[in-house]
Amino acid sequence: MEKKEVLVTNDDGFDSFFLRVLVDRLLEEFSVTVVAPASEQSWIGRGISRQGTVSAKPDDSLGCPGWRIGGTPTDCVNIGLEHLVEKRPAAVISGINLGFNTTVPLVLSSGTIAGALEGSFSDIPAIAFSKIIPQEIFEKVRISKGFVEGDYFESLENSAAHARRMVSSLIRGEWFSRQGTVHNINFPVGVTAETPIRRTVPVNMKMAGLFERQGEDFVFRYRQGILPDDRPGTDVGALEDGEISHSLIDFTILGVPE
Repeated sequence: MEKKEVLVTNDDGFDSFFLRVLVDRLLEEFSVTVVAPASEQSWIGRGISRQGTVSAKPDDSLGCPGWRIGGTPTDCVNIGLEHLVEKRPAAVISGINLGFNTTVPLVLSSGTIAGALEGSFSDIPAIAFSKIIPQEIFEKVRISKGFVEGDYFESLENSAAHARRMVSSLIRGEWFSRQGTVHNINFPVGVTAETPIRRTVPVNMKMAGLFERQGEDFVFRYRQGILPDDRPGTDVGALEDGEISHSLIDFTILGVPE
């Protein structure tokens, strides 16, 4: 049987170890094409490179057709669908992201979710994957472009196995999909084959300042915002309970009728 085609991006960049682990697992079941930024594009949201030119360099080092794109995750998917793949993919996949993509403000800031959303805007089933990294090792993991070992590597591999099964369910039509929707999956720190999956909604969060002063300038420094005390049924609540969070985000219902 011919394998289904899927298109994969990742806002941490083409060299992300988390991307490689996901692609390795997806290749067991799907025909994969990777279109990922040449460099990290975290927190870029649905940014589009309107000015200048966007490079696209072939790179098959992940064991499948791939392209290093000199732009954002949204650029990657838009260019990939329009110019780089011969067949319309059965799904657009984004991730696995280094760190979580939970709460309303962070969902709207996420390059990971934006990459999946660009596929959904072309009416292709879309799913985004992210994974918590313990705060004490986050900077080390980020600098190493996602390289992890030991128990956390095992957890990452288990997350990728869950991701492959979820993509399969999405493609088979077992999960709801329509233009403008994205399945947003967040994995906790520890993931096994038996880790439960909880349907959730993004919790609202009061944002903290994201920049600190350096002389006359400002540099980005993430600070945790203020979460509500009561958060059952939310993405953050699921992760706090050690469960996989599955939120269906529908960007077609942003307006509120009178």
